[in-house]
Amino acid sequence: MKNQEIGGKSIENKFLTFLYSLDDNFNKNKKIEEIFTYIINNLCVNFSYPDRCNVSIVYKDAYYGSNIDDVLDPDDILTFPLIINKKENGNINVYYEGSENEKLKFTNSERDFLKLIATRLSDFITISEIMENHGYKEYTPIYDAKIVEKHSLDLVNWLYSFNLTMDQIEKLLHTCLNFRKGETVCKQNAFSSYFLLLADGYCKSFVEDSKGHTLSFMVNKAFEFIALSSLYCKSFYFTTMTLTPCKIYLIEKNDFLEIMKYNQSFHTEVTKWLCDNYNIVFEKLAIRGLKQTIGRVAHTLLYLSQTVFENNEIPNIISRKDIAEFSGMSTENCVRILSSLKKDNIIKYTKKGIQIVDLDLLKTIVIAG
Repeated sequence: MKNQEIGGKSIENKFLTFLYSLDDNFNKNKKIEEIFTYIINNLCVNFSYPDRCNVSIVYKDAYYGSNIDDVLDPDDILTFPLIINKKENGNINVYYEGSENEKLKFTNSERDFLKLIATRLSDFITISEIMENHGYKEYTPIYDAKIVEKHSLDLVNWLYSFNLTMDQIEKLLHTCLNFRKGETVCKQNAFSSYFLLLADGYCKSFVEDSKGHTLSFMVNKAFEFIALSSLYCKSFYFTTMTLTPCKIYLIEKNDFLEIMKYNQSFHTEVTKWLCDNYNIVFEKLAIRGLKQTIGRVAHTLLYLSQTVFENNEIPNIISRKDIAEFSGMSTENCVRILSSLKKDNIIKYTKKGIQIVDLDLLKTIVIAG
């Protein structure tokens, strides 16, 4: 049987079929308990001994599926935690029924499969809790109010520049959430029936691997779409986390695609925006591959000050670690280079952050670096 790669792991096609089906259930906005029931009823057929397979899910001290207390040897249970909002809040378990003299073992691919399910399920529950805590399910738009009274006039004008009608703007802006600093607003490989529109605040976007390493590539500011690249896909390609308190609209993909279908001018403007926006990614890719470390740090400082904050001062919401991640190096190397730039009076530290003292010289370093 042919295998495919997901998250750096080789996944058998029979597992992929289940994962795609699970994502479909996620996208139907089912309740958490309904998702648990689906997993319990359909998971075992993917394992080596389906007739002896049992599934148990523990979530918030509630038990779903089989009773794992009857298992005599804990080593017989294949288990992975459910990490909800960075905290363990349950687990998913699979075990085989058998006699004491007959030990049925799980394969490595089955272990990777269940681990991936646990990750997907954790992401789904995290997003579901965020929506519930922010009143997503109870939100009802007030259509008889003027749109400019419900939303920022600057935001409405920005969307209007995409050749949207007021009715279309109203359709897109029906769900608004407020996030605190440091919260995850979209998670790499998590299912997504929507993407995001940042109305206020700053976020950073980064890709991550299975070992927890991250590579930051963009700071998002007000009036930017986030994860628009997932429009025709089932999951996010990267993770986005807030750097400040943020106001974010969830844009349903189906609504967006429907408007694009009937509003060709809007379709054209969105394509232009996407091309211009992601040129930044290609530029940063070239800088990381072709420049020395000092050139990469200098480019990051220019990008943050001139493109993101449009000011010669980079505020304290950007840490040294952030600058290192944007520059593709260790924090220690980045701090050393920053100290060298400070010594040469190219930058200086202030109470508010990092101030660019000699912008022209910094640009020269980028070119020569």
